[in-house]
Amino acid sequence: MNQTISPISIHTTSLCLDVIYSPQFYYTETKDVMAMTDNIQELIRNRCIDDKLYLDDVEVVSRTLAHKAVLILINYQFTVQKPVPHQILKDLQGCLESTLKRRKVDTKRLTQQALAARQAYIKRSSSRAD
Repeated sequence: MNQTISPISIHTTSLCLDVIYSPQFYYTETKDVMAMTDNIQELIRNRCIDDKLYLDDVEVVSRTLAHKAVLILINYQFTVQKPVPHQILKDLQGCLESTLKRRKVDTKRLTQQALAARQAYIKRSSSRAD
């Protein structure tokens, strides 16, 4: 794992631990845990905006981390094991890093496609002028 831990990963880990340590968590149905996704995403989104983190990627980051957080919660609900905070943090940080890495690759690919389309357009336009 990268030595730099994102504040948003720490925040999301804290959210997970708050839910897991709540007295009613293990009595909550899985469908109700899944229904928390939107609320968790909103909390993450607000934190990203408050911290001025990933402003270009707020929606993608908040959605991806919210889904990962829900998967972590469901895992702990089924295993009924004691939470391991550093593992939760590692999982969320890894999810964040892979999401941002994928976004950079996608952005680069889209930029290359846009440049190629522009060059093709210029070529077509110049050939019509001849």
